[in-house]
Amino acid sequence: MRALKKWFFDSESARGLRKFVKFGLVGVLNTGVDFGIYLSLTRFFPFFGSHYVIANTISYSFATLNSFFINKSWTFRDKDGKFLKQYPKFFLIQLLGLVIANIIIHIGVEVFGLYDIIAKVLSIVVTMLWNFFLNQRLVFNK
Repeated sequence: MRALKKWFFDSESARGLRKFVKFGLVGVLNTGVDFGIYLSLTRFFPFFGSHYVIANTISYSFATLNSFFINKSWTFRDKDGKFLKQYPKFFLIQLLGLVIANIIIHIGVEVFGLYDIIAKVLSIVVTMLWNFFLNQRLVFNK
């Protein structure tokens, strides 16, 4: 039992797993922000109903701002003053993630005829993995 406790609380792999779980929890919150804004735009404003990639860009951007501050302070426990150094890297990773998300949504809807929400869910899964690994390695690494 002591060895299991030591592994869970002290090992490098356990810390990585805890970070991933925290990142996932923050992701759930961000997904709520993203989906809430996306659905509001696409369902209540006719322009965005047919311009879902623009709506996705707006909603993803709001979720990105939320993500940076919560992941910096809680997930990665990064409390130093490197904001000006970290945010440009974070922004670039998120921007590339946005491009990936928009491509997935566009191809999903236009090529495969998926419902936009299904395509958005697929884009979230892909970009969550993309964002976690690159942010851990390039932005919030110690």
